[in-house]
This record gives sequence, structure tokens and C-alpha cells, in this order.
Amino acid sequence: MPNRTNSRVLESAPDYAVHTARLFMFSENTQEVQLAPATLYLDLIGWSRDNFGKDGFDHVNGRRHLGFYELELIGKALVEYAACPDAISGFVALATYEKYAI
Repeated sequence: MPNRTNSRVLESAPDYAVHTARLFMFSENTQEVQLAPATLYLDLIGWSRDNFGKDGFDHVNGRRHLGFYELELIGKALVEYAACPDAISGFVALATYEKYAI
């Protein structure tokens, strides 16, 4: 799978987005974007619906691909989003290209 995130942005994430960047870097290892932990995160913060008009995570099959580590990554990224949603939304926009477009 080609890398469709801006690796430079992720690797030099600001302090307020470190966990969000880790989540996106980890999700690069997922073969199907509908099963990526970052896709579920984008759905939870409303980014998928705002930008694509629908959720992107496959809730039927995706649950089998989420373990404790993936859920921890999502949880820490959600804490960052809760602290500064506008800044995280901006970071997500910079860090992603079409990878998460459904």
C-alpha cells in the first residue's frame, strides 16, 4: 500500500498532536483503509462525515482488527482532540491526503 499521508508532518508533529500522529503512523500498516484505527478515529471526531459525507470505518468487520493497543492509540488521540479540536482538525487535514477518502 503506498504511503498516502504526509510523513514529514506526522514525524514532526507538534506537542498537542503527538498521539494523533502515532495513530496515523500505526494505521499505515493496515492493508484496508476501512479497517484502519485512524479511520475509526476520523469517524469519531466527525471528520469523515464533514469531508466525505459518510463514515469510513467498517463497523462489521473492523471490530476484529481492533485490539487493546489500537484502542489505546485511539483513546489518546481523542484526548488530544478534546483538548484542542480545531488544532487537531487542522493537523489531520495537513497530515492526510486521499488515503481516508471513502
